[in-house]
Amino acid sequence: MANVFEISLNQDPAALFEQARENARQLAYPGASESRVAERYGEAATAGWSPVPDVLLFNQHRLKIQSDDLVVLLNLMAHYYVKNEMPFIRPTTIAKRMGVSQRSVQRSIARLRKQGLILKGKHETNGHITHDLTPLIERLRPLGLERIADRKMRQEEKRSVAQQDRALGFDGRI
Repeated sequence: MANVFEISLNQDPAALFEQARENARQLAYPGASESRVAERYGEAATAGWSPVPDVLLFNQHRLKIQSDDLVVLLNLMAHYYVKNEMPFIRPTTIAKRMGVSQRSVQRSIARLRKQGLILKGKHETNGHITHDLTPLIERLRPLGLERIADRKMRQEEKRSVAQQDRALGFDGRI
Protein backbone atom coordinates (compact mmCIF):
# COMPACT_ATOMS: atom_id res chain seq x y z
CA MET A 1 0.00 0.00 0.00
CA ALA A 2 1.44 3.37 -1.01
CA ASN A 3 1.90 6.13 1.55
CA VAL A 4 -0.03 9.32 0.91
CA PHE A 5 1.47 12.66 1.88
CA GLU A 6 -0.57 15.82 2.15
CA ILE A 7 0.71 19.02 0.63
CA SER A 8 -0.71 22.48 0.43
CA LEU A 9 -0.63 24.28 -2.88
CA ASN A 10 -0.32 27.52 -0.94
CA GLN A 11 3.21 26.61 0.15
CA ASP A 12 6.12 28.28 -1.59
CA PRO A 13 7.93 26.11 -4.20
CA ALA A 14 11.09 25.70 -2.08
CA ALA A 15 9.06 24.33 0.83
CA LEU A 16 7.17 21.97 -1.52
CA PHE A 17 10.45 20.72 -2.94
CA GLU A 18 11.90 20.13 0.53
CA GLN A 19 8.75 18.30 1.62
CA ALA A 20 8.87 16.11 -1.49
CA ARG A 21 12.50 15.22 -0.73
CA GLU A 22 11.60 14.30 2.84
CA ASN A 23 8.65 12.20 1.65
CA ALA A 24 10.91 10.35 -0.80
CA ARG A 25 13.40 9.60 2.00
CA GLN A 26 10.62 7.98 4.05
CA LEU A 27 9.60 5.57 1.28
CA ALA A 28 11.25 2.21 0.75
CA TYR A 29 13.14 1.55 -2.47
CA PRO A 30 10.54 2.04 -5.27
CA GLY A 31 8.69 -1.16 -6.05
CA ALA A 32 10.67 -3.21 -3.56
CA SER A 33 7.73 -4.08 -1.31
CA GLU A 34 5.83 -5.68 -4.21
CA SER A 35 8.89 -7.42 -5.61
CA ARG A 36 9.55 -11.15 -5.68
CA VAL A 37 13.19 -10.16 -5.27
CA ALA A 38 12.38 -8.43 -1.98
CA GLU A 39 10.45 -11.51 -0.86
CA ARG A 40 13.55 -13.65 -1.37
CA TYR A 41 16.30 -11.29 -0.21
CA GLY A 42 14.51 -9.09 2.33
CA GLU A 43 16.20 -5.87 3.37
CA ALA A 44 19.16 -6.50 1.07
CA ALA A 45 16.78 -6.14 -1.91
CA THR A 46 14.85 -3.30 -0.33
CA ALA A 47 18.14 -1.38 -0.29
CA GLY A 48 18.31 -1.81 -4.07
CA TRP A 49 18.98 -4.49 -6.65
CA SER A 50 20.01 -4.77 -10.28
CA PRO A 51 18.69 -7.07 -12.97
CA VAL A 52 21.34 -9.31 -14.49
CA PRO A 53 20.46 -11.50 -17.49
CA ASP A 54 21.02 -15.18 -16.66
CA VAL A 55 22.61 -15.68 -20.07
CA LEU A 56 25.49 -13.39 -19.06
CA LEU A 57 26.33 -15.54 -16.04
CA PHE A 58 25.59 -18.89 -17.70
CA ASN A 59 27.71 -18.03 -20.76
CA GLN A 60 30.65 -16.25 -19.15
CA HIS A 61 33.07 -18.81 -20.59
CA ARG A 62 31.52 -18.69 -24.09
CA LEU A 63 31.74 -14.89 -23.99
CA LYS A 64 35.39 -15.19 -22.86
CA ILE A 65 34.87 -12.86 -19.89
CA GLN A 66 37.44 -13.19 -17.10
CA SER A 67 36.12 -13.24 -13.52
CA ASP A 68 37.46 -9.78 -12.58
CA ASP A 69 36.12 -8.36 -15.83
CA LEU A 70 32.69 -9.82 -15.05
CA VAL A 71 32.64 -8.08 -11.65
CA VAL A 72 33.57 -4.79 -13.32
CA LEU A 73 30.85 -5.38 -15.92
CA LEU A 74 28.30 -6.09 -13.18
CA ASN A 75 29.26 -2.79 -11.53
CA LEU A 76 28.71 -0.96 -14.82
CA MET A 77 25.38 -2.72 -15.29
CA ALA A 78 24.31 -1.72 -11.77
CA HIS A 79 24.37 1.89 -12.98
CA TYR A 80 22.35 1.25 -16.15
CA TYR A 81 18.98 2.59 -15.00
CA VAL A 82 17.25 3.75 -18.18
CA LYS A 83 17.40 2.25 -21.67
CA ASN A 84 19.76 4.24 -23.93
CA GLU A 85 21.15 6.26 -20.99
CA MET A 86 24.48 4.59 -20.57
CA PRO A 87 26.17 4.39 -17.17
CA PHE A 88 29.05 6.48 -16.00
CA ILE A 89 30.95 5.39 -12.95
CA ARG A 90 34.53 6.12 -12.05
CA PRO A 91 37.07 3.28 -12.04
CA THR A 92 38.11 4.41 -8.55
CA THR A 93 34.58 3.71 -7.27
CA ILE A 94 34.56 0.21 -8.77
CA ALA A 95 38.10 -0.41 -7.44
CA LYS A 96 37.05 0.51 -3.88
CA ARG A 97 34.04 -1.82 -4.10
CA MET A 98 36.17 -4.69 -5.38
CA GLY A 99 39.19 -4.07 -3.14
CA VAL A 100 41.55 -3.82 -6.11
CA SER A 101 43.62 -1.06 -7.65
CA GLN A 102 42.16 1.54 -9.98
CA ARG A 103 44.61 0.29 -12.61
CA SER A 104 43.14 -3.24 -12.37
CA VAL A 105 39.69 -1.84 -13.11
CA GLN A 106 41.07 0.24 -15.99
CA ARG A 107 42.64 -2.92 -17.46
CA SER A 108 39.33 -4.78 -17.15
CA ILE A 109 37.48 -1.96 -18.89
CA ALA A 110 40.12 -1.96 -21.65
CA ARG A 111 39.70 -5.75 -22.10
CA LEU A 112 35.90 -5.42 -22.24
CA ARG A 113 36.27 -2.73 -24.91
CA LYS A 114 38.80 -4.78 -26.87
CA GLN A 115 36.39 -7.77 -26.80
CA GLY A 116 33.70 -5.48 -28.18
CA LEU A 117 31.44 -5.88 -25.15
CA ILE A 118 31.34 -2.19 -24.20
CA LEU A 119 32.10 1.07 -25.96
CA LYS A 120 33.52 4.30 -24.61
CA GLY A 121 31.16 7.25 -24.83
CA LYS A 122 30.65 10.71 -23.45
CA HIS A 123 27.64 11.97 -21.52
CA GLU A 124 25.84 14.63 -23.56
CA THR A 125 25.36 17.18 -20.80
CA ASN A 126 28.14 16.73 -18.25
CA GLY A 127 30.93 15.25 -20.38
CA HIS A 128 31.58 12.25 -18.11
CA ILE A 129 32.94 9.12 -19.76
CA THR A 130 30.14 6.61 -20.23
CA HIS A 131 30.26 2.90 -20.83
CA ASP A 132 27.93 1.92 -23.66
CA LEU A 133 26.49 -1.53 -22.93
CA THR A 134 24.74 -1.83 -26.31
CA PRO A 135 27.33 -4.26 -27.75
CA LEU A 136 26.97 -6.51 -24.69
CA ILE A 137 23.19 -6.45 -24.96
CA GLU A 138 23.41 -7.33 -28.66
CA ARG A 139 25.86 -10.16 -27.91
CA LEU A 140 23.50 -11.54 -25.24
CA ARG A 141 20.45 -11.47 -27.53
CA PRO A 142 21.20 -14.70 -29.48
CA LEU A 143 22.16 -16.43 -26.22
CA GLY A 144 18.80 -15.38 -24.80
CA LEU A 145 16.97 -16.66 -27.87
CA GLU A 146 18.90 -19.93 -27.62
CA ARG A 147 17.95 -20.32 -23.95
CA ILE A 148 14.29 -19.54 -24.69
CA ALA A 149 14.22 -22.13 -27.51
CA ASP A 150 15.92 -24.70 -25.28
CA ARG A 151 13.43 -24.08 -22.46
CA LYS A 152 10.51 -24.38 -24.89
CA MET A 153 11.89 -27.64 -26.29
CA ARG A 154 12.26 -29.12 -22.77
CA GLN A 155 8.69 -28.10 -21.91
CA GLU A 156 7.39 -29.73 -25.10
CA GLU A 157 9.34 -32.91 -24.32
CA LYS A 158 7.83 -33.03 -20.82
CA ARG A 159 4.37 -32.48 -22.27
CA SER A 160 4.96 -35.24 -24.84
CA VAL A 161 6.12 -37.72 -22.18
CA ALA A 162 3.10 -36.88 -20.01
CA GLN A 163 0.76 -37.41 -22.98
CA GLN A 164 2.38 -40.76 -23.76
CA ASP A 165 2.06 -41.80 -20.11
CA ARG A 166 -1.63 -40.89 -20.08
CA ALA A 167 -2.17 -42.79 -23.33
CA LEU A 168 -0.61 -45.87 -21.71
CA GLY A 169 -2.74 -45.45 -18.57
CA PHE A 170 -0.06 -44.13 -16.23
CA ASP A 171 -1.33 -41.47 -13.88
CA GLY A 172 2.02 -40.44 -12.41
CA ARG A 173 1.52 -42.33 -9.13
CA ILE A 174 3.67 -45.27 -8.14
